[in-house]
Amino acid sequence: MAMDSCTRPSRDRFQTDGQWSRTAEDQVELEDVVADMLEEFQAKTVREKDVVRRPGSSGRETSVTDALTTQEEEKRETLRLKRELHVKHLHRALGKLPKSFRSLDASRVWIVYWAVHGLSCLEAELTPPEMDKDMLVDFLRRCQHPDGGIGGCPGHLPHLAASYAGVAALVTIGTESALACVDRGKMAQFLLSMCIPPSEGGGITMHEGGEVDVRGAFAMLAIAHMLGLDKRPFLERGVVDFIQRCQTFDGGIAAEPTCEAHGGYTYCGLAALALAGRLDALDLPRLVHWLVHRQDALSGGFHGRTDKLVDGCYSWWQGASFSILQEHLGEYLAQTCVPTVFAEGFGRLPPQSLPDECAECSAACMFPSDFSLAAGTPVLTPPEATLRHRPPSEGFFLYNPLAQQAWSLICCQDVESGGLKDKPGTPADFYHTCYNLAGIAAAQHVYGMQVLGGDPNVLPSIDPKTCVLRDRLEFALHHFQSPL
Repeated sequence: MAMDSCTRPSRDRFQTDGQWSRTAEDQVELEDVVADMLEEFQAKTVREKDVVRRPGSSGRETSVTDALTTQEEEKRETLRLKRELHVKHLHRALGKLPKSFRSLDASRVWIVYWAVHGLSCLEAELTPPEMDKDMLVDFLRRCQHPDGGIGGCPGHLPHLAASYAGVAALVTIGTESALACVDRGKMAQFLLSMCIPPSEGGGITMHEGGEVDVRGAFAMLAIAHMLGLDKRPFLERGVVDFIQRCQTFDGGIAAEPTCEAHGGYTYCGLAALALAGRLDALDLPRLVHWLVHRQDALSGGFHGRTDKLVDGCYSWWQGASFSILQEHLGEYLAQTCVPTVFAEGFGRLPPQSLPDECAECSAACMFPSDFSLAAGTPVLTPPEATLRHRPPSEGFFLYNPLAQQAWSLICCQDVESGGLKDKPGTPADFYHTCYNLAGIAAAQHVYGMQVLGGDPNVLPSIDPKTCVLRDRLEFALHHFQSPL
């Protein structure tokens, strides 16, 4: 079943007031590409009249069953997570990189994190055969500054972003030597030194003399949480008030007060306040209103800002925000006065009780007509093996996790060289591979268990507030139970 011609993207569907920008042109071009990819996927649904008299390769007539089996196999292959290819791609990140990576010298710790986290999502070996985990631990140890904190590579000044990536990588590696690598006392001192006094505006600076934005608040609290540090000294420095002032008029969270809402900063602010136990500081209904508008009706993917292109990395930054909200459903409902229906351990919002605005803005997330996987597709026919699904009670999802998975699996996989990408037409890279995989995992676990592509695609559960596997985080927290 092909897409209706009336649902295909065109310039006519954009309200630009006659002012066409490069972004609008790019959006039309991208949606044309995505529509073609979805049409190709949908066309694999075969009708009896199309196949009953088609000659087979052996000269006999192909049976309906044979043809349907072939088409279903093609669908499953399109949806299959190409694990082996992605593992090879991420292992390359830990080897000798080409000269083109010289400009990323200050991001070497991040490259390690993107690789080991992506590999942990795939439940693969964290190092290629020629390496071992101790080599990674030794590299990260050399990135640690004598006065506390971690730099982007050996010899660099400590930076909050690199410190988060380094700690998250060590927690993911999860060995005793990895967890013993960080000097927790000096790290706590470094984190406190990054706090700006409330009298000077509050917030967290990314490094000495550096920029002050919401990333710092997230990195500080995520590091403190993963290392089992007491968060109270950090919360006394005005971080909650700073994040609160970064929430914008349209509901998202900006890098700093008065800036534009952005998906990455929204995740950072939301996760930081969840770690602080202070989600009450945000206007959650307004934030949800902004979030649900970030899922694209056509592709199922997320974009990071209003009227911007979808991007595979936002499968995590936006998708994990819904995971945090689901874990803290009570705080959201306390601000909406909407009753909750609890079933099988996870919350549901009864549709009839939802504010009209919420129901309307979420309609695009419920498999609308211009994102249809076609009647008869194995994707949506439990108990077929293609969809592992715990059926929900009657209720309401704030977004569509199946559509999000479809975006990453159909549109973002490099099926030849491995890795996942920003969007069709761009090359795969370590960053987008990591966050596409994390986004798929978050979507699989957010509302019970919904896995597009079936058991072969199942990924482990990720803690949405720190972006490390839950079991690795639990092991680290047990390890760090002893006080400093």
